[in-house]
Amino acid sequence: MSKLKVDQISSVSETGSLQLSGNVKPDFSSSNTGLVPPSGTTDQREASPMMGSIRMNTETKILEYYDGTNWLAFQTTISAESQVLAMHYKIYGGSLNTSSAGQRNYVDHPSSEITFTTKAAGTSFLLYADQCGYQAGTGSGVNVAFNFNGTMYAGQNGNNGDTWMAAVHSGISSGSFNLKKMWLVSPNLAAGASVTAYVKCGHWNGSGNHYFNYPSYSPSSTFVIKEIVGAA
Repeated sequence: MSKLKVDQISSVSETGSLQLSGNVKPDFSSSNTGLVPPSGTTDQREASPMMGSIRMNTETKILEYYDGTNWLAFQTTISAESQVLAMHYKIYGGSLNTSSAGQRNYVDHPSSEITFTTKAAGTSFLLYADQCGYQAGTGSGVNVAFNFNGTMYAGQNGNNGDTWMAAVHSGISSGSFNLKKMWLVSPNLAAGASVTAYVKCGHWNGSGNHYFNYPSYSPSSTFVIKEIVGAA
């Protein structure tokens, strides 16, 4: 077996590749050093790398790999090391009456709209809604869900009444409510992807009015989105 011992191998032109062909097993034996992969910002990613390429993203401080289509973060489980790359929020008023939408139908609250572009590929998004409102002349259950880029999360149309029950229940003809909901979504988007999101609102039944935010004034409801690396 032949051995070659050198302190450093450099390319004269600073380009090219080092190829180990055949059944070769690289051995980086050391107890006090590490293997340093290529690194750079999100914008410095190679546009068309080989599938399986690995790099360190110096913005997110996370190793990434190329799956043949997108650069994805190595971390895929929720952990104490999860990092929030960006937070977007909307504090909104504006009353939405879902009575005209019919029973058991979620509709977007137009005042809750949030638009942004993703910071990295393969990230997850924590969605949080804190929605106030008032029902008049009806005893129906009410609830909220999320519209994230045209896909509904955390809600169910149809005849499952448990998904609609919230602060207002049958037998209460009028009353105020405050709904809170949190949901984690992992849509596997590319870096720089455009996102539009809403809080969706709906009621179970009843012929009265279902106001999400009050009709005569505008107290604050809140919609928050956090983009997270290291969660799925």
